[in-house]
Amino acid sequence: MKSLVPLLFIGMIVGYSGALLAGGARASVGAQPAQTNQGRQGMPPPIPPTANPPLYPDPPAQVIHWTSEDMRKIYEARVAAKGNAAAEAGPRFPGVSTRTYGANLFFRVKFDSPKPANRSGIVSLVDDADQHEGVTDFYVMTGGSGQMVTDGVIENRQYGHNPRGSAETGAKTTVVFPGEFNGQPIRDGHTYDVTNGDWLAIPPGVPHWPGYNPGVGLMYVGVKINIGQYGTNVMY
Repeated sequence: MKSLVPLLFIGMIVGYSGALLAGGARASVGAQPAQTNQGRQGMPPPIPPTANPPLYPDPPAQVIHWTSEDMRKIYEARVAAKGNAAAEAGPRFPGVSTRTYGANLFFRVKFDSPKPANRSGIVSLVDDADQHEGVTDFYVMTGGSGQMVTDGVIENRQYGHNPRGSAETGAKTTVVFPGEFNGQPIRDGHTYDVTNGDWLAIPPGVPHWPGYNPGVGLMYVGVKINIGQYGTNVMY
């Protein structure tokens, strides 16, 4: 028993010495200067987060009034222009584009002759059908009469892309828009006869073909309501 006492005493001394060494090491680590907001040496300071960063222009501060007389003048000018140039003829319509909604004027007319549609490239006399996963479309007919098709299935469907008219012009596609689709025709859809003054509300995800049968020219205000699934800059 007496022979164990020296061994225990030596063990206690070794343990105490180890604890002192470990504590000193921890103290030296803790003594290192903490990184400040000025950043590491030679590096710029970190950028503080911004509360509610702007995603797209806010709605306009002023009221915008479009009169029925304005619409009549634009419609008559576009019908008179006929053909491929009709969509841009006449007085300018001041559209609106914000992060919550957009409002623009659309004019649908048959092409002078069959040609590749503006988005799918399918040879046709009319523009493609659309389908938007993140947008509610609300149409107000402002000139002419014709037929629009909704529901059903878009055949030859493809993702929306930019340039939007690349199928028509032969330009190389640069951006693909997830959630936006185009193509034609629509199979098993519902056809609506529409005329000046009619409204049409199209929920997200529903195929629609506003240019299906535009008569001599069909004009409407299209209001696009962003449901927040993706940014307004990929909506059309």
